[in-house]
Amino acid sequence: MNADDRDRLIDRAVEGLNHGDLVVLPTETLYGVFAAARNESLAALCALTENDESTSSGYTLHLPDLGVIEDELALPTPVARRLVSRLMPGPARVLLEQPQKNLDAITRKLSLPSGFFGEGGTLAIRIPDHPVTRQILRKAGVAAVARRLGAASWTVGDDPGTTVEYIADNPHPAPACVIDDGTTLHRVGSTTVRIGLDGRFDVASYGAISQEEVIGMLERKVLFVCTGNTCRSPMAALIARSILEKQESHGITTIVESAGIATEDGHVASSDAVEVMRERGLDLSGHQSRMLSAEMIDRAEVVYTMTHMHAQRAMSVAPNAVHKIFPLSEHEVVDDPIGQSADVYRKTADQLEQMIEKRLKEIAV
Repeated sequence: MNADDRDRLIDRAVEGLNHGDLVVLPTETLYGVFAAARNESLAALCALTENDESTSSGYTLHLPDLGVIEDELALPTPVARRLVSRLMPGPARVLLEQPQKNLDAITRKLSLPSGFFGEGGTLAIRIPDHPVTRQILRKAGVAAVARRLGAASWTVGDDPGTTVEYIADNPHPAPACVIDDGTTLHRVGSTTVRIGLDGRFDVASYGAISQEEVIGMLERKVLFVCTGNTCRSPMAALIARSILEKQESHGITTIVESAGIATEDGHVASSDAVEVMRERGLDLSGHQSRMLSAEMIDRAEVVYTMTHMHAQRAMSVAPNAVHKIFPLSEHEVVDDPIGQSADVYRKTADQLEQMIEKRLKEIAV
């Protein structure tokens, strides 16, 4: 499909949603039959998918991004905020417990039918990670809902909706538009995750994301980088751990690591770094250096470097991760204390502590 054909299909899908018609759109999990969240469109969608038990209890809002309703959402706990930010966009259907006043505010903002959310106090939301469908939802400017293609009465076979090949000839009522993007990425439905106002959550159904992966989203990895990974970055990692140990986790686990841009694996920390950390009640004696790799950067949520030069080198190692690589301070560097006095190491440790305390506050959920 060339760009012009794609743009015409996108415009046709947007027009269909705005006119209250049904359209078939791809997501990364399954194709969906989409409709605007209006009474007449919802009735048509229900009639077409009346045997779809997986979505019989209410509707799932499909939005282009969370910003559409972010101001109206109640996310009072760090766990809720973190899971929502990690799960969407993505192959997840998120059920958020919400106070009635928030559901009423969302109903008004999106011009949803009265009683759209029922009496359960729950908002079901999905932000598909498919660029074409998100573009359509954004351009349409209307709240949309969807049900899996395989539940439509005009599909044949047992396929849940991994391709559009199972749409019968001459379907009735015919969709206003079908966008064929081949077989879906995951070939399985989205995972449903239920999140309460108190931060408790459970994986209500299994799909593209496993329960272990959802739990893993509550783990944050921070990586500190210097040159040789024998003084500055291991000191930074140890100081960061000591700060975090004194803070309440709120259900979020932070793992701190360090590495160097020009080193070899297995070197011990410098003796002065070990001594200065010992004075602070911290043990650096078991440290062994590690050479920075793209895999380390990929696993990290954020990477802090001692200088801008280190940041540039880290970006060259992992060009796709430039968005999460930062100097520990934008305004000052952490100079290498190697070969200098213990007092210089102490000043370096004090400098690191001030910078790290500020950075950890910035990334706190």
